Amino acid sequence: MLGHHQELQLSERYDHNQQFGDHFTGFVQWACRWSNALRLTASYGTAFKSPTFNDLYFPFYGDPTLRPETSHSTEVGLSGRSSALTWAVNAYQTEINDLIEYNPVTSGADNIGRARIRGLETQLAAELQEWRVLLQVTLLDPRDIGVNYGELLPQRAQYTGRLDLDRSIGTFNVGATWFQSGPRYEDPANTGRMGGYGTLDVRAEWRFQPHWELQALLKNALNRAYETVLYYNQPGRSAFLTLRYVSLRS
Repeated sequence: MLGHHQELQLSERYDHNQQFGDHFTGFVQWACRWSNALRLTASYGTAFKSPTFNDLYFPFYGDPTLRPETSHSTEVGLSGRSSALTWAVNAYQTEINDLIEYNPVTSGADNIGRARIRGLETQLAAELQEWRVLLQVTLLDPRDIGVNYGELLPQRAQYTGRLDLDRSIGTFNVGATWFQSGPRYEDPANTGRMGGYGTLDVRAEWRFQPHWELQALLKNALNRAYETVLYYNQPGRSAFLTLRYVSLRS
């Protein structure tokens, strides 16, 4: 603690990988709280990620010559709250060496030599009458800064949004989630464009006993046809019914 309203967090990690050697990574974050309603944070971190077994050796996909990812990230965030409203804004930049991605040209895992991802994340939560509302929006600028300089990184939308509405009515909880994704490119050269999509999920819960809940979920309620990876259609309208035992703690 560096004073009444400031905090400092430091961490370090050591990885020993028999195949890829020794790697030290770290993280530092500073936070300043001017009041209970306003908080500023700034952080910097490095990361190391080795290829998975499937990345390396899965038949017709893996590549045993893949290199591990290394990266460093910087982030600044501001958050606040009032009586019925909380909000947060975070801006970040991550630079990655040897990003591991699926390459549709080779139908397997591949390294992207250099990549840079800039993002802005916003979140707004509020109590409106008897409804709980949560809005999340992410703006992304994911770029290849290596061989395909300036092209968008594959399978990453430049914007996504999510809206959650929930309400409690006695022993019942009801809610819905709308998720919206912008278009993406399937390949590093940006020749295969995939359209954006939106989905609606509807849910309900009934606490019929102190320890028991019955949950119903209708995913993709509008039965939208969409793909998150080219030629891999996602499920249409799906219904789930779950019985849960909930342990109450004092």
